[in-house]
Amino acid sequence: MVSGRERRLPPGTRPAVASLLLLLLLRRDAAAQKGDGCGYTVLGPESGTFTSINYPHAYPNSTVCEWEIRVKPEQRVQLKFGDFDIDDSDSCHFNYVRVYNGIGPTRTEIGKYCGLGLQVDKLNESKSNEITVQFMSDIHFYGHGFLASYSTTDKPDLITCLDTASHFSEPEFSKYCPAGCVLPFAEIYGTIPHGYRD
Repeated sequence: MVSGRERRLPPGTRPAVASLLLLLLLRRDAAAQKGDGCGYTVLGPESGTFTSINYPHAYPNSTVCEWEIRVKPEQRVQLKFGDFDIDDSDSCHFNYVRVYNGIGPTRTEIGKYCGLGLQVDKLNESKSNEITVQFMSDIHFYGHGFLASYSTTDKPDLITCLDTASHFSEPEFSKYCPAGCVLPFAEIYGTIPHGYRD
């Protein structure tokens, strides 16, 4: 038995409340990536993987995406590109990937990249626990985009989803495979959200 008056919602209110709750949940998850040029994305607490839209096929014209990556406060972020194929017309002015230390208006640039078949061997490392990756495309004629992985800096042997055992010359090896490497074009994969060692 319930005492007091029962309060009923006006007709049609329940679907509106459910839609609002769903929108809030989706918005919370969407805060990690912004824009129309976002591709496959898994952002875990210690590692993750993301690509330009349509990867490994050509990325569309006139797109933008930002991934905001945040790890535990006592950690730093390292970012590695497994594949990079961005049209390099006009010195990276119209099509590029830009990596920033931090998130928001106080972020500072770590590097700006473009190039067809570019080998980005350098690890991009943040000075804090936050990093922003920005992908911009304008009209372009070539390029299939990029695939990138990240982890915390306490995992110095980071690989990407495209690395396979044949890439390593050691008879025995242990590499950190980031979260999100469950892709149809990859042989090595990690678990969500932590990754694993093989």
